[in-house]
Amino acid sequence: NVKRAILEQNGQLTLIEFGGENIKYPIIVDGQANFDVLELIDRDENWLEQQINLQGYNQIKEIYLGEYLSGELKLYGYTK
Repeated sequence: NVKRAILEQNGQLTLIEFGGENIKYPIIVDGQANFDVLELIDRDENWLEQQINLQGYNQIKEIYLGEYLSGELKLYGYTK
């Protein structure tokens, strides 16, 4: 019943079952984009950079954590 399996950067395996809702996808961790997650949600690096700029940041490396949840990108910066 596994819909998707994600191997996280820290080695943890995240399993998403069919019917699971509101899953958080870590798109940015410690200033580094996770391109596997971008592909998974059918987005690209240009989209990510636009979202970062719209939320008042200049670069990906300014972001401590970026999570994609229910169609929205939540960003947590180092200094904001």
